[in-house]
Amino acid sequence: MMRMLLLPPLSLIAACQPQMEAVVVEQPMSETREVVVPTAARQAFEELAADCGMEFHLPDGFLFEAGSEAHGLDHEATLIDEAGLIEVRLSLRNLEDAEVAYEDPHSSTPSPEHIYPLMFLAIVQAISQNPEAPSLTFGEAALGEYEADWGQASVLKPDSRYSELHSSLLLIALHRRSASDAYMAFLYDDYELAKERIAAAKSCLKYLP
Repeated sequence: MMRMLLLPPLSLIAACQPQMEAVVVEQPMSETREVVVPTAARQAFEELAADCGMEFHLPDGFLFEAGSEAHGLDHEATLIDEAGLIEVRLSLRNLEDAEVAYEDPHSSTPSPEHIYPLMFLAIVQAISQNPEAPSLTFGEAALGEYEADWGQASVLKPDSRYSELHSSLLLIALHRRSASDAYMAFLYDDYELAKERIAAAKSCLKYLP
């Protein structure tokens, strides 16, 4: 499916899938154990991640929910911290499925491969109250952690249209050439309380070597 990228405004369509229940499997000698079957939404997201050249794992202490549309940045997955300290929204954009809507008679349409810094700025402007907040460009160590070619992060105040439940937002953007863009939005209130949960979740996505 072709995805249209607009600079700006930004319009990103999320995929939501129905969910499945956990099942109990009978074992020999009257033993039973609970087998948690991944939901259809999680299976769909793992397939999307593979198509984007990435791998996903669900961090301990988090529940997986389908993503949804959201102002400025739709997401395909939501991770809910069982302790209630943070919410993580995951958005994946396969470059093979991307097309740029661009109107400028004086220049050619840019390739989706080359606009990831502009996409990051457009998203920050759309989902935050303080789009002028400084951002950090990843160095070699951070890029190696994600097997990415480019990465950037910014601490923001979320626009109420993006989230009404939390007062702070850490946005991480990743790019891998000839693969995809990925966005991880960590929503929280008190950083000192949330930092361990953020650390536990920030490696849930990475590009395949």
